[in-house]
Amino acid sequence: MNKKQKFVFNILVSTFCALIGINIILGVIQTTVNSQILAIIQFIFILIFAANSILLFYHVINIKKPLDKKDVANEIGKQFQEALLPKEYPSFKNRNDVDVYGLAKFNGEIKGDFFDYFFLDDVHLLFYVAEIVERGLSAAIISSNIKVSIKNIAFEDKTLSKILNKLNVQIISDSVFNSLVSISICILNTSTGELIVGNAGQSYPIIKSNGESKILKITKNPLLGYSETISYNDEKLQLNVGDSLLLYSKGVLRNKKIKENELVSIFNDEKGNAFEVVNSILNDIKDKIKNEDNDDALCLVVNFKQRRAVIIESELESFDYVDKYGGITMNLTHNDLLKKGFEYSDLVLVELNGHSKIMPILPDYRYLTTGSTGLLSWQDLNRKCGICTFSGNFAKEFELNERLNYPLAIKITLHLSKGYYARYLLRDLHRSNEKNDYPHLTEEQFANFRMVETTGLGKNKLFRGSSPLNKGIGRNFITDDCLRKYKINTVINMDNNEEEVKKFSSYENSYYKQTKWIAYNMNANYEMDVTKKVICTMFKDMINNKPPYFIHCYEGQDRTGFVIAVLEAFMGASLKEIIDDFMLTYYNYYGVEKGNMRYPSIVTNIVNELEQAFETNELSSVDLKEKALFYMGKIGLNQEEISKLSEILK
Repeated sequence: MNKKQKFVFNILVSTFCALIGINIILGVIQTTVNSQILAIIQFIFILIFAANSILLFYHVINIKKPLDKKDVANEIGKQFQEALLPKEYPSFKNRNDVDVYGLAKFNGEIKGDFFDYFFLDDVHLLFYVAEIVERGLSAAIISSNIKVSIKNIAFEDKTLSKILNKLNVQIISDSVFNSLVSISICILNTSTGELIVGNAGQSYPIIKSNGESKILKITKNPLLGYSETISYNDEKLQLNVGDSLLLYSKGVLRNKKIKENELVSIFNDEKGNAFEVVNSILNDIKDKIKNEDNDDALCLVVNFKQRRAVIIESELESFDYVDKYGGITMNLTHNDLLKKGFEYSDLVLVELNGHSKIMPILPDYRYLTTGSTGLLSWQDLNRKCGICTFSGNFAKEFELNERLNYPLAIKITLHLSKGYYARYLLRDLHRSNEKNDYPHLTEEQFANFRMVETTGLGKNKLFRGSSPLNKGIGRNFITDDCLRKYKINTVINMDNNEEEVKKFSSYENSYYKQTKWIAYNMNANYEMDVTKKVICTMFKDMINNKPPYFIHCYEGQDRTGFVIAVLEAFMGASLKEIIDDFMLTYYNYYGVEKGNMRYPSIVTNIVNELEQAFETNELSSVDLKEKALFYMGKIGLNQEEISKLSEILK
């Protein structure tokens, strides 16, 4: 081939490779986004690809010195594969936390080795080396598909074991892949140094720490694409600043001239940045094998240079964003936090209005203990985050009032990654809204509906349960049927106001409508004066209306749990009875019962709330009835009212 022919050949091959890549990407997008426009664009590119293929074929058969078909396919595969690999260095400009570089030396027939590295968010770096058990052009095409799939899966879920398992299923189920795949893959949290490592039939990584290198002998899972029944796992390690990792393809060791312990020594002796180390290692390997083997060689080096500070700034726009319970809403969404690398159970330092406090990031307030504060990052990606103190007043603590000069800056800094994780797991409870998922429960239990039968309370006097109106948890119709069955006369609604009650679609045809219902829309901060007044009014309304009484909030869990516990103590129940009744709710919703590790953690909530209300530090050593009488007087009931309430509930 003369220079002109070679130039034309290279242009056609490069175009050929680019068109394959574009069509693959469009194909992947088309599988997730059903768009007619995308389909048309993809069809146009397929036509261009076909035309380019014809030109390439015509050029090959008409050059003066014909090329072997195998050489043509290999040259195309080589250029295509090289085009897909990261080349720039520094790999991540304007970042000083990591130094990353990878390089592949392709010799002879393409074997399907490839690598990639990219950030999933501001702090999580994913990197890997992989190999397709194919050769030639097909290996290059399959590797490009795998590369796109890894990126798509990883951005959906950062859990490494899940990435491997989803990729395995995709490789098996999609005929586009049609190959086994080996991979060594890692996710590094550059803020904490936490390294998650996974391996499926690929070479072990090598780590250099404090000037000493060693092989990371992690669990080596079978090749991807072998069987859907295989469950792939990952392992957790801790990197220190200054540590380095070397990932390499099996081709480095497949020839007999380089052994694993030699590669460890070579890596240990290397100095310099990632670019210099990778090139030096590959040159050392080339010198040792002296081109006697045509296997590909691929190396990827990651240097952990320093921890990345994770900081995000927001604003409290005005005092209108402070709710009546003392919680605040920030100009910040769950998605904003995820992009910065924050996760649930992280402890963060929040600075606002000259005050600061360390608190966990949580999905909702139920993960908090009484009196503790949390940054609530709702699972709805676009919902604005808030800060609240469970049974407390965050705004009061941070001296927020109308006279301040708004907007107020809020600075949130990562204090300790997953520092609240143990307590987070204890409260990480999940409920189903389908009765079929609770075959062991009666319909009444499923609706969390029950008669309160602790010491001192009369039969059919007091009932509790979930909302008979709100469809949100799929139990309202059952609860409403229970109201009819037990001929409930008075309903105490702590979840809604009067206007909200009448707007429920289920209201008009409900038994609820026939009762004497009273709506209070009470918050869960039981120490606020406004809440004490609501509870006082509630008890007075019970005196002025006939039993049976039914008390509910949304789930019949927190607010209902507190008010029922006060009434139980008032009527003479023991602490054990109060706790047993309170925890029935957690059995009905979450299956939590005695012996479950979450049980003691949940119990502390009601104990702490009663200790705060009854003004005692040790609930188990006091006369609960006496303390409840004290509480009744504290919130505003006189002696006559207290006596009447006691008589009604007997």
